[in-house]
Amino acid sequence: KVKTQIDELKVSPQLPVQYYSAGFMMRLIPRWIYVSLLIRLNKKVTAMLSNVPGPQTKVHLAGSGIEDLMFFLFSPLGIYLGLISYNGKVSMGINMDPQLNQDPNEIAKYWKLSFEKLYEETMKYPGMIAKNKDERNATGVVATSPDTEQ
Repeated sequence: KVKTQIDELKVSPQLPVQYYSAGFMMRLIPRWIYVSLLIRLNKKVTAMLSNVPGPQTKVHLAGSGIEDLMFFLFSPLGIYLGLISYNGKVSMGINMDPQLNQDPNEIAKYWKLSFEKLYEETMKYPGMIAKNKDERNATGVVATSPDTEQ
């Protein structure tokens, strides 16, 4: 169902219309009003999942190989899940609002099992690139809350 919805969005005029409408509106109204609207809309979001494709081969920085990539979004959201793929691995970062009084590690402990189930289900559909279980690697999860030390 999700794949069908995403495929429909890819050919739908909805996203370009939203993008260009927002740019057009930004030129028409004062910036402070636009920012106020964005902040107000952002407060209605309680959870966000982001999926960022990273380099699929190992990269180097200052001559040293980078083993893993991770990113976080610090914003006024209840929970943020950030997925990134890098060098044949998928990692997830979790950030939760401390007012939720929940431990992000409680979500993180289900990451690998859930990822494996998702992978197995995805591979049932034709056209997907399959790798055997030994070739893929679901890496660990870094779970944080703004009030915890890492």
